Amino acid sequence: MTNDNLDNDVLFFRYLAQAFTADMDFGFIDENITPHDIDAIKSGITGADIVLFIILFNEKSKTSLHRDIISVIKDFTESKKSIIVTNSDIDITTSDPTNLLLILQDTSEDSLASVIVKLSGKKLQE
Repeated sequence: MTNDNLDNDVLFFRYLAQAFTADMDFGFIDENITPHDIDAIKSGITGADIVLFIILFNEKSKTSLHRDIISVIKDFTESKKSIIVTNSDIDITTSDPTNLLLILQDTSEDSLASVIVKLSGKKLQE
């Protein structure tokens, strides 16, 4: 995970926390996640209604991490509704039709903010 992507992830979650008053927990995973880590996170999200992922790939990591990230996502979302926000054309299929995949054109602050507006159901002022 590059610092640029981490900065964008943090910015996204900061916007999310400002837009919603619901109880939320945030976490970051990378290629060093272990099966023990996955089990601990899954245990921590048992009461969650929705699991939201923001996955920002840089060009170098796009192919190498793609398959691993999909595997981790499927593991977390096995019995949960999920929202995935990414800048990649992730091909993920789940059994729950309520899952939502939002693909960003870029990772600019404006793009990240527009996703929050979409998720919150608020309308942009013209």
